[in-house]
Amino acid sequence: WREFPDTEAGELAFIELQHRGWSTGDGPGCPPNPDLFRDVITHGETFLNQHPGSPFRIDVLFTLAIANESWWSIAHAPADDEGVNAPPYPRRALNQRQAAQARDRAIQYYRQLIELAPDSPEAASARRRLPRIESGLDTGQRRFFCTFC
Repeated sequence: WREFPDTEAGELAFIELQHRGWSTGDGPGCPPNPDLFRDVITHGETFLNQHPGSPFRIDVLFTLAIANESWWSIAHAPADDEGVNAPPYPRRALNQRQAAQARDRAIQYYRQLIELAPDSPEAASARRRLPRIESGLDTGQRRFFCTFC
């Protein structure tokens, strides 16, 4: 990805990193920051700006939607959610303050997916997720969050 960002192989490597939450460790243990969704969002938004015609746009939009949904959901996890609160999650207060914007972005990205690729599996997933997110209910999404930290 770093060496050939404007090639198909480079973009495929980017997609792989997005799916991994930019966590490249190969052994046991946790990344320094369990909030993998932040890296997915930062890198994904940069990618979309720098590669507007990429054939992998749908993939990136989907990871952005899920990462923002994860942020929203984690910020609204109940106190007895052991995946988020055991051990105590030190970034919870910060994430709660910014969760409304993450929810809005998740909705925006899911709607873009439905508009751009209405028959895709990603759009089908978006249609299932949107009602709960739009209602402001915790979705339980934890994809880009290290629950072992």
